[in-house]
Amino acid sequence: MDAKTPPDANPVRRKPELPVLDLRVEAVEDLHPGLRRLIFSCKGGLPPYKPGQDLVFMLPTGDGEFGRRHYTIRNQLPDGRFSVDFVLHGATPGPQFALAAQPGTLVQARGPRGRTSLRTDTHNHLFMGDETGMPAILHMLETLPEGMRASAVIEVPSAEWQHAPRVCGDCKIEWLHRNGRPAPSDLLTRHLDGANPQLGDATAYLLTETGVVRQLRHRLLELGLSKTRIVAEGYWRPGRMGGHDHI
Repeated sequence: MDAKTPPDANPVRRKPELPVLDLRVEAVEDLHPGLRRLIFSCKGGLPPYKPGQDLVFMLPTGDGEFGRRHYTIRNQLPDGRFSVDFVLHGATPGPQFALAAQPGTLVQARGPRGRTSLRTDTHNHLFMGDETGMPAILHMLETLPEGMRASAVIEVPSAEWQHAPRVCGDCKIEWLHRNGRPAPSDLLTRHLDGANPQLGDATAYLLTETGVVRQLRHRLLELGLSKTRIVAEGYWRPGRMGGHDHI
């Protein structure tokens, strides 16, 4: 190195490249007219992941290009296959891919990735989200270890969207229905204001529209929950195409 050129004191830290996964659609299941489940196999097997994490799908955008779209792993089957639930909200790459998919469809993804996963340093968990965060919430509830408690409040368009997960621990799920009201809504924030929960050492997981996540996080901080006990991820916001907001 030239003696006159000082070393970079603040080198750029690059995120490690996520592995590229070659996926094949094995089955398609419509859980609701607005929710489609795709069951995938992964060449070489799906890498280890934590419930709550997602894959970054490379999906055609209609102009000859491919865009990155994040979708949470819903569960993994005993034979190694896994499922992903797609909310069919508009003519965007994710819903269009899910609607066109059939057994044999091939797609690439990267991952698994993401900061959202079940914390093991507490025995009490609070989950709040909408239909986009529902797959992550239900997967974490279904893998809740014995001895842990959890409560979940999930906002969905209508009662037909409700699921009955096979939960392992002490778990209570409450469903909020928009019933025609547009999203994002204030149902989750109003529910939290009315519930006034006793949080103690709970960990809260907020997985919904970015603006709602910020409001919920602010209220939880006001209720005395430490920011280190809040896992907050904006799954979508109006006008944004793809990606998550880490809050």
